[in-house]
Amino acid sequence: MRGSPIPGAENRYKFLKQVLPGITLNEINESAKKMPATTNALRWLWPPQNGKDKLPSDDELEKQIIAASKQQVKPYEEKAVRIELNGRFYVCRKNSFRNKK
Repeated sequence: MRGSPIPGAENRYKFLKQVLPGITLNEINESAKKMPATTNALRWLWPPQNGKDKLPSDDELEKQIIAASKQQVKPYEEKAVRIELNGRFYVCRKNSFRNKK
């Protein structure tokens, strides 16, 4: 990068503040769809000190990543749960309690 200017952190921040609001979620999603899941994938393992002997090889890890990228992922579904507290029943959903006798 000889001969190219170094804008500095402040100018880079100003530039990104100008450019980023113009990028839509749809543009990001469309761009992500075009990216192959296994190309240029970063593999980073940070095992505990006593688990290093159980790490997969690079080939095994790559196979696992490829297999994971082919799996169908279901969206999260919130479910109501009925619990009893102090003799009263409650239906719990995200951030809410409803008393049920």
